[in-house]
Amino acid sequence: SEDFEFCFKARQLGFECFVDTSIIATHETGAQVGVKGLLPKL
Repeated sequence: SEDFEFCFKARQLGFECFVDTSIIATHETGAQVGVKGLLPKL
């Protein structure tokens, strides 16, 4: 899915990315990217 692809690219750029799989798409909001946090690696 796009969220995992986003995290994959983020990790390549040196970021730590956490995917919250509990976030799901709804008919009202459409697809929601399940990214809980995007933090620089220290």
